[in-house]
Order: sequence, then C-alpha cells, then structure tokens
Amino acid sequence: MANNTSKMNPFVQMYKDYQSKGKSMDEAFILTVPKIAWKGGTIDDLQELELAHMQDIRTDFDQIIKEVGEDIYERTTV
Repeated sequence: MANNTSKMNPFVQMYKDYQSKGKSMDEAFILTVPKIAWKGGTIDDLQELELAHMQDIRTDFDQIIKEVGEDIYERTTV
C-alpha cells in the first residue's frame, strides 16, 4: 500500500482489504457499497469508493493492453 500522509477513506480501505483477501475488484465494490449506508457513510464516501474502483479498472485495463501489445510485437518480430 502506498505511504500516504493523508488518511485513506475507511470504505476505500475496506474495499482494498476485500481485494487483499482474494475478492475481485467488482466483488469488493459490491460488498463495500451497502456498508456505506449501514455505517452512516456519505455520498462523498461513495464517490471516493467509486473513484478507487474506476482507477483499479483503468490500471487493470492498461496492464491487459500492454500485455496484448507485447504479445503482438513478439509474434510479429520473430
């Protein structure tokens, strides 16, 4: 986890904890969203969670595109 001087949103932390326990990004998101309502979270908490989830999706997508590009390069330069 990144060393940050600011405290991570507790719901984003919960989302990350679910992932570290083997849940997918989407499973972690789905498990965390209801907890925002149950634990008195705010719309800002939901927005921060959504932002964290979208960043994870973008990172995962970028990694897939990079790997596909490398595979295509290897196949065409041999």
